[in-house]
Amino acid sequence: MRGRLLLGCAMLVLAFGAVRADKWMPPGEARYFSPDRRFRLTVLPRVLSSTEAYWSEHQADPRKRGQAPGERDTCIGQLERLLPDGTYTVVWRQDLVNDVAPVSALVSGDGRYVATFDDWHRMGSGKTAVVLYGEGGEPLASYALADFLTRKQIEKLPRSISSVRWGGNHHFDATGQYLVLEVLERGGRETWQPRPWLNATLALRSPREGFRVGPAQPRDAFHVISQARPQIVWEEKTRIRADMNCDRETDDAFLGRADGSVYVGVIASGVAMPEVLPFAVDAGKQAAICAEPAVLTAEPLDPPGPGGCAGLRLEGGDCDSIHLFWDRQSNRLSWSRN
Repeated sequence: MRGRLLLGCAMLVLAFGAVRADKWMPPGEARYFSPDRRFRLTVLPRVLSSTEAYWSEHQADPRKRGQAPGERDTCIGQLERLLPDGTYTVVWRQDLVNDVAPVSALVSGDGRYVATFDDWHRMGSGKTAVVLYGEGGEPLASYALADFLTRKQIEKLPRSISSVRWGGNHHFDATGQYLVLEVLERGGRETWQPRPWLNATLALRSPREGFRVGPAQPRDAFHVISQARPQIVWEEKTRIRADMNCDRETDDAFLGRADGSVYVGVIASGVAMPEVLPFAVDAGKQAAICAEPAVLTAEPLDPPGPGGCAGLRLEGGDCDSIHLFWDRQSNRLSWSRN
């Protein structure tokens, strides 16, 4: 009997794909920028006493789970516009429809629209999968996954214990007329890495008409990394194009900066989200360059990788270089230093 139960569990895993355990950090303040950084959205989450309290109170009203007494009990969004003197002025400040906080958000180039995606610890659940806000922070429309995907499509989405990890590189298109969602599917058994699958496109002027869904289109790597990690100022001129994950496809790498640190980001083919590693500017630390300016270049792997794939070298100041490479066992970006 025990053997049959184990076999049954194994068959369920094979049928539904890898269901990964996940751990969520407590929600914190987050900022999102328009592409030219003229507009900034600050998200202030509902304050929880702890993540454990949120789940231990599962019988309570969802909007009261884990609430810290006397603290902010709604999620707030504040959109600001950049002034000539470098400061920001408030455009609008409103409660968002999320229970705790959105997982990510976008701001359109003209600041007219804000889109938020999913809810903390509940990705892919309910009508907060996509929420569109207009001028003044007015909610224009909200969508569940079932509003633009079929049941069979939803069954193919990547999953963890708590969430459906469906979303990739969402963006507002260059014309400012459409919101484009990137829907992911589970990867193959070799890596289980989610990969781009579908695009769902929404006309901003008529959001009630819903999404048009079709095959995922090719992605611009600089746009992907700018949207995925908007807090970092990425430099398009630092782009390096080479096969870095040894799959004989061209990948892209960029150098970015934020809060006194430098960042290396890689958008690898067949991988949904960028890999980003931070490095300090401090001669006394190992994960750091010694001084600016930081310089990122391609270099041969040692030992050589299959098919002549490349690594990266990060230099800055009079100290040993940092060597970055794609770890094929973990399918992640890694680094070493002599």
